[in-house]
Amino acid sequence: MRICFLLICGLVFFLGCKKEAYLTRHDLQGKWILTKAFRGEKTTVTLNGAFYMFQDTMLTTNIFGDNLSTGFHIDNQDVVHMVPFEMRYAVTKNQDSTLTFATNIDGIPFRFVLKRE
Repeated sequence: MRICFLLICGLVFFLGCKKEAYLTRHDLQGKWILTKAFRGEKTTVTLNGAFYMFQDTMLTTNIFGDNLSTGFHIDNQDVVHMVPFEMRYAVTKNQDSTLTFATNIDGIPFRFVLKRE
């Protein structure tokens, strides 16, 4: 009886552990349109029309106004590119096939929800 209990507990623990889906370059490829932006916890519309375009190892974005193309790499679950300073986005893959980028710009937290075009 005790062994059965331990086996059931082990099975529940094993099934309850969710592997984090690793971010890959393939996950990012294509054009992503900003659908929502948050500055702190407040919605902001100043970034309407913004996009991120990932092609191989290049990232093109208009998040700072004009289109800017730089190389990028993935560091754990972060996308990192130089604009000319290092810009790092913590990326979350959402259930609804969107991505969420979280970053800080001039010490202010921003969160972007992106949908593949």
